[in-house]
Amino acid sequence: MKRVGLLCLLCFAACNRGLADREAERAALARDEAALGAQLTNLARQLNETKGRATAEENRAGRSLSALRAYQVSMVESWKGNPEALAEQKKKITVKAIPPLLDQSLELAQSVAGGEAVERRFARAIEANDPKDIGKMVEWWENAWVAASESEPDEEAPPKVCPTKRTLTCRPIDDDSLWCPDPEQDAAWAMLLENGTLTVARMSNGQTHTVEARLAPRVWLTRVGSGDRGFIVLHTMRVTTFVQQWQTRIETEKSKGKPVESVKANYDADPFTEALFWDDDDLTWLDPSDRDSVEVLKDVQACEAIETIEGIPAPVRERCRKLTAPVAAVDAGTP
Repeated sequence: MKRVGLLCLLCFAACNRGLADREAERAALARDEAALGAQLTNLARQLNETKGRATAEENRAGRSLSALRAYQVSMVESWKGNPEALAEQKKKITVKAIPPLLDQSLELAQSVAGGEAVERRFARAIEANDPKDIGKMVEWWENAWVAASESEPDEEAPPKVCPTKRTLTCRPIDDDSLWCPDPEQDAAWAMLLENGTLTVARMSNGQTHTVEARLAPRVWLTRVGSGDRGFIVLHTMRVTTFVQQWQTRIETEKSKGKPVESVKANYDADPFTEALFWDDDDLTWLDPSDRDSVEVLKDVQACEAIETIEGIPAPVRERCRKLTAPVAAVDAGTP
């Protein structure tokens, strides 16, 4: 039994040694296969690059050949494609001898393109009595004659401008706008230049208004009248007209002759101007949100909007403190 077990162990050991050898051979073959694959990929890439360069060279050569043929035909046109005319011109050259390369180029052009000259083609078409070929060469021949013979057309008269005797007195507003009262039409006109485009908007009954400020390019504050009969009005410009957004009296009933206080400044990071209006009873915050829109906030909402803004006048802070103060509880007590 011991001998049988020993024989079995020897057999297993031999099998294991053979398996390791086979694994080593398989790994070597895999490495060879990977190397061959990489070489094949590299060769395929080089082949594609070579084909691309060959195609580019063929295209370049084709373009060069077409250009050369066009130059040859153009040059041969100067002696009408006639070999005798070429020889005559060569005799007129004042140098002692024509350079060999120039002489070869002229002869090559004559041999390649001499028959393509219009005169030679026309002569061949006449000899062959080929009306189609003749027609192609004389088609629209009159255009050049007409262009050279006809006089230039008269320039168009400038458009007529209707005369007007009306004049408006306009006041500049900032650097890009004008305000033009128009009593004759019970209106005022605003002219605004934006990025090279002129916009003209009409304010009905605006002839008595004066511009207080522009909070944004299309957000305008105007003032009309004075005292307790005067108003400050907020408008936004909509295409060609003004739309009223808010107004307040210059003097309120409880102001005792004192006008509504106001301040206008750029309090935040946007490029527009904000405005505050307040008296003993009301507080209003005007905040443009873009070039042609404005937000109107009053009392508590205005206080919430300006709570974190620096530079707000002290009377406004005091007004907000009163508006936002908690209401004191009512003590019912005992009778």
